[in-house]
Amino acid sequence: MDQQQICLAFIIFIGVAFCYEPFKIPELDIEAFEPRGLRISIPAKEGIEVFAFHGKINEEITQIEQGDLEQYVNKPSSNRFVYIDPDIRLKKGDTIYYWIYVQHNQLGFREYDQKYTIQKLSPIQDLQKGASGAKCDTISVTKSDSSEKFCPGDIIIDYRFSAEPIDPKIWSTEHYISLDPDWAFHVYKKDMVKITNSVLNIQPKIVIENAQKKIDLRTECTQKGFCLRDPIATWNPPAVSGRIHSVTKYAFINVTVRAKLPVGDYIYPEIYLEDPDEHKRRILVAYARGNKNYVQKTTKKDEGGSLLYGGPYKNVVEPARTKNLATYRYNEHIGNQWHTFNMIWKQNAIDLFIDGEKYGQIKEQALKETGFNEGKLVRMVFGVGVGGPYEFPDGYTSSGKPKPFGSTERDAVKNFVNNIDEVVKTWSDDKSKLEVEYVTITAI
Repeated sequence: MDQQQICLAFIIFIGVAFCYEPFKIPELDIEAFEPRGLRISIPAKEGIEVFAFHGKINEEITQIEQGDLEQYVNKPSSNRFVYIDPDIRLKKGDTIYYWIYVQHNQLGFREYDQKYTIQKLSPIQDLQKGASGAKCDTISVTKSDSSEKFCPGDIIIDYRFSAEPIDPKIWSTEHYISLDPDWAFHVYKKDMVKITNSVLNIQPKIVIENAQKKIDLRTECTQKGFCLRDPIATWNPPAVSGRIHSVTKYAFINVTVRAKLPVGDYIYPEIYLEDPDEHKRRILVAYARGNKNYVQKTTKKDEGGSLLYGGPYKNVVEPARTKNLATYRYNEHIGNQWHTFNMIWKQNAIDLFIDGEKYGQIKEQALKETGFNEGKLVRMVFGVGVGGPYEFPDGYTSSGKPKPFGSTERDAVKNFVNNIDEVVKTWSDDKSKLEVEYVTITAI
């Protein structure tokens, strides 16, 4: 139906000569640079809320396929929605096959089967300018420990876990016993952080003998006071896992993570922003329990792996922990598939997305309650946790079986170990791990 037909339909239906023009996705601008770099943008026309790009180089892309080039942009910079890949190397004659998604006034619009052939390469210095060709007029509210000033949309981190070793200038690999604030049932060791098939891979394992022997990590320990422990009052953590955190710290940022969450009873992902001085203050980017289901005995509510959590808290103990979190119910365990998680931390709100769909907004009052309205610098964390008193509350069943340890029991670790055979039956080599393809952090 063309515009003239739409006008006629309105006249016939309501007797008033009122017409409107259907929304059309604005023209895309693609710029390639030498020796590397790509910038893709659209005008920030009124009503546009999200711009998403999915593409491949010299290879056709199917509808809804994620593609090798992929980004969700939720905030314009210099009046454009901009996607920048600073590392990709292109040459004249390369063809980008792509499809795009635009959310306009809460409605989604897509254009499939698109392609663009590179005709020229601009100098990389032009990539430092805004998509409009000029430096930004408004300085971003984003802060970092470098004291650098940012333009909205500037890339702070765009890290793809494509090769070992992990860059120590960007990431610090942890080596310590997980005690306060989580008191989880694992220790972090550097050799548990791996790159496999161009993906960050953190997979916990059980080392039963650790539970009743001294754990001594002093040689490489990265956290003072969490390096040595005797199993005197209680048993020691029986699991070994991995964790990394960003070297740079920042505040008020846009975080995008492409990840596959771990599946398996009593394990959980650690994908959050953390206060380096007060570790219990965090903003969850993506969290779902590894249990296929985790059902509250009284309410019958399932809080297992199909329930995604995101948002801030300042205390690991309930009810403060989940009071201000947003949730999203998926049709299967979140960890069964790869997903793109996006969190935009503003001064007055936090917006949360999964695969481009907004599922929650944390309001200003919640930021004030948790202290995340103040702009204190935080760091990005990736890891996998096992057990503990706070991640798995009492009064639940997992696949019909009662939780094998009490959160306040002195012998919680011992009871977990005594039931470990039943627990690890739900773990598998291909699913019981956190996998991360990339993380992008940009200024807002």
